[in-house]
Amino acid sequence: MKELLRKWYAIYLLLLIVVALLSSLLANNKPLYCKIDNTVYFPAFKEWIWGKTENNIFVNEEWKQKNIQSIIWSPIPYKYFQQNTNESLFQPFTKESISASHWLGTDHLGRDIFAGLINGTKTALLVGIGSILLMLFFGFNLGVISGYYGNSLLKFNKIRFFLLLILLLLSIAYLIVFKHQFAIEIIDNHQFTAIIGFLSIIFILIGIIILGTKYRLNKTFVFPMDATILKLIELINTIPKLLLLITIMAIVNRSIWTIIVIIGLLGWTTIAKLTRSETLKIKEMEYITAVKILGLSDFKIIYKHIFPNIIPPILIYICFGIASSIIAEAGLSFLGLGLPANEVSWGSMLSASREYISSWWLLFFPGLALFLTILSLHKIGEFIRKKYQPQKLQNINSYF
Repeated sequence: MKELLRKWYAIYLLLLIVVALLSSLLANNKPLYCKIDNTVYFPAFKEWIWGKTENNIFVNEEWKQKNIQSIIWSPIPYKYFQQNTNESLFQPFTKESISASHWLGTDHLGRDIFAGLINGTKTALLVGIGSILLMLFFGFNLGVISGYYGNSLLKFNKIRFFLLLILLLLSIAYLIVFKHQFAIEIIDNHQFTAIIGFLSIIFILIGIIILGTKYRLNKTFVFPMDATILKLIELINTIPKLLLLITIMAIVNRSIWTIIVIIGLLGWTTIAKLTRSETLKIKEMEYITAVKILGLSDFKIIYKHIFPNIIPPILIYICFGIASSIIAEAGLSFLGLGLPANEVSWGSMLSASREYISSWWLLFFPGLALFLTILSLHKIGEFIRKKYQPQKLQNINSYF
């Protein structure tokens, strides 16, 4: 029975991926195929591939008045943002909703629930996969560097380290200040670039003077990488992530890419701790000592010999991390701090249902989709945990 359920969980997740990839074909107010005045068009396919329709005649609804010789519609002939107040709050599976092709009913603005669910699937998977890729990038690299080098193996040239630190600080300043709207309004781009360049030269000169007078320029020092990364993880973990997430989303311009970046940057600490722990154990093994004696570079040792042994816990984290990201996005959208008003996700659909308690379908269908998605991801993660190296990963749940 458990094996059968696992297959259904996997099938459900595969179905979600297919629906997300084909969302523009499954729900679209433009036809898949139509023949107008002896000319064949594929507007939905063009929009699916290129993000825009094939011809300007499909920009508005006037094409429906032309001589349509044949036509094939999408299974859901509506866009998720398409409103029609004359069809508001259609109950699903009734004669009224089926005749209008609103299979799962409509909301208070006449938007099709099925189209919203399909777009919500694409949004959920995009947020989940995009944010987990960011978490993996930062978490794996920082975790494996922390575990591999520790506090005594990573050495830097003083002048190079200082210049690298200045470059990093200037990059952060560019991303935070230069791209911020109020900074652009106060000073123009050329003035700001000149200021940053001037400060860069000053910092570099000061660094060269300090390092050149007090120390030899070619002198190296040991950088405590492990302690630094652990302090950074501790600092991020002490901040309530939900509160920080809500605060940031209330300030920045809301978009799906903003949500992906913020969730990814706030969620990498778990995989960093997990990767560090596994690296500390693997680097003491005999085959790692052997390849060090053979003279392999640290890069090859990390990514060719350590990384393959960390794959099982990473696969587990991917399942749980995607689920957490989807829940985070749904929570933000439910509070009105997620996607913009012209976008639809499962969370925003749940939020709209609060004002129409008697319209059960507004709550049931997006809630069911969210529940089944999170449940499937958790069950697949549990299966991977039990399947691959169960003794080694028996304490994996302590990280989540």
